[in-house]
Amino acid sequence: MTTTKIKLASPMQRLDLMSSKDYAQYYVEKHTKQASGLPGNYRYIGSPAICGVNGGESPFDGYAEMYYEDIATISAAYTSPAWEKARRDHPSIVAGRIMFIVEEHEYLTPPPIGSGAVKYLAFLSRRDTMSKHDFDDYWLEKHVPLALKTPGLRGYRACIGLCSANGDSLLRDIPDAPQFDGVVEMWFESVEAFEDSFRQPHWDDMRS
Repeated sequence: MTTTKIKLASPMQRLDLMSSKDYAQYYVEKHTKQASGLPGNYRYIGSPAICGVNGGESPFDGYAEMYYEDIATISAAYTSPAWEKARRDHPSIVAGRIMFIVEEHEYLTPPPIGSGAVKYLAFLSRRDTMSKHDFDDYWLEKHVPLALKTPGLRGYRACIGLCSANGDSLLRDIPDAPQFDGVVEMWFESVEAFEDSFRQPHWDDMRS
């Protein structure tokens, strides 16, 4: 049994010369308080990046998840004063960000926020000549059962890309395609637990 929700996903990058520590502190303590008050938003999760999967810095410095009842609710809120106020705060910490809407399929409920668990994120683009329908079907029907066998896995969500939310995309009759076809969200007890899992042969099976 899976649960399905609609959310706006937004990976972002910090300002030049801004440290990861300063970015994370401002984002969690200040920016999330504005963004979580957007009209129609019933849940907001902000995740500052810890590191890349192979060590070093992550390609993105943060990942925002904003939950809504449907895409129409997001579109209605898009031009609200509250959303504009959150946009005006972006120059304080954000050098660039991508926004796209996904349909979240939760297969394994993750540990609660504050438990100390870490989240692995993978932003997916389907291969050339593969249709979006075939990509979604393969992921949910064939890849997910394999992914759920990952050593040390504590939570799993498959987030199917629906459309872009950048620019005026949501204000048009036909929005732009999502910048990514999907986002994998996987939870582990700790960075060490993830690193131990990531070295297992099972990950080679998932990549093949």
